[in-house]
Amino acid sequence: MLKRFCDGTFSETYIPNIGCDFLTKMIKFEKANVKLVIWDIGGQRLPLNYRKRFYKGAKGVLLVFDVTRPESLPSLKEWREEALKVCGEIPFIVCGNKIDLERKINETEAKNFAEEINSPLLFTSAKTGENIEEAYTLLAQRIHTKK
Repeated sequence: MLKRFCDGTFSETYIPNIGCDFLTKMIKFEKANVKLVIWDIGGQRLPLNYRKRFYKGAKGVLLVFDVTRPESLPSLKEWREEALKVCGEIPFIVCGNKIDLERKINETEAKNFAEEINSPLLFTSAKTGENIEEAYTLLAQRIHTKK
């Protein structure tokens, strides 16, 4: 999602990072240019103390699950709790990615989780680009509104 949003690319042979990756992108937002610095910790099971470093200073989070892997949805609760402990109350957007593939998740469960944490739910595809721009823009709007 990060590469699709920041530079419009997608790779079928994506190799998950070890640790994190980050990119920046300027977006036009409410008559101003806003620089987004986006860190992707990629759902890796790194030690908690290591992951906490990436949460520091975050103003918002995209919680992304894989619609082809039902086990990825419940883990969002843990990721959110970790981010809240480090960052306090910040905006979250829940994204179900890979909608270009066969969905194997329970969409009602995804909707219930998003409602429970007062977050929008978007279904996205990094491959086709569907709703990628919208997800990041919505997060930027929620961060801006919180200020």
